[in-house]
Amino acid sequence: MRKLLIVSVIFVLAGCSSDESYVEPRSDPESVRPNILLPLFFLARGLTYVGWVHTRHETETARELSPMILAMACEQAEHYLQN
Repeated sequence: MRKLLIVSVIFVLAGCSSDESYVEPRSDPESVRPNILLPLFFLARGLTYVGWVHTRHETETARELSPMILAMACEQAEHYLQN
């Protein structure tokens, strides 16, 4: 659950980058484990945002954010499918 919450914040703040360096500590390289689920979490978060703007398409906020959210979700889908 924590990773999904972290992804929710990073998804927007990091411009939708799924680079694991944003969330994994780098001070102790021995403690870093590869996280194969992180790209899936980014994709899931992106799709929930797509659903949010779809169900609120009549609002100004959704109209303004739709292009950015769709682009970010597509980027995450491509990244997930390539890896």
